[in-house]
Amino acid sequence: MGYLAVPEHHLSIIRYTGKITVDNMIDFVTKQYKSPDIIDSYLKLIDLRFANIKSGTDTLQKLITHVTSKSIKGEKRVILVRKPVETALMMLYKRKATRLKIDICSTLDRACTLLEIPVHEDELAFYIDNVPMGTSSSDTKITPNRNKTTRKSF
Repeated sequence: MGYLAVPEHHLSIIRYTGKITVDNMIDFVTKQYKSPDIIDSYLKLIDLRFANIKSGTDTLQKLITHVTSKSIKGEKRVILVRKPVETALMMLYKRKATRLKIDICSTLDRACTLLEIPVHEDELAFYIDNVPMGTSSSDTKITPNRNKTTRKSF
């Protein structure tokens, strides 16, 4: 699991890989919502393409309740998926989490469109590739500019 803020686009990228449970996701979300970066980011890209969710539909309501209580008004989530189980779980999540703005897709191009940010899929792939994995802290920010892209830790 990892997190990266892209302040220029008011975007937070949350990336999950490997085996995860709904409880892992809840713990991670709880830690991230303490960060000022995530509060300033009303767009969330949640990358589940390389995740293997080990929870069933019975625990999905727990995630919905938790995320809804933490969510910021006007916040929009785009969830990237590629495998059938994660796709089905996220479709149920979207259907049950009626108070949240959620879109689900399987390509970076579609994610850019749904997020409504002026970023090409190659740039979004760069951001995702730079999500520091294996950390639960949200102290990493990426700041792009015309000439270079730098990564700031504070």
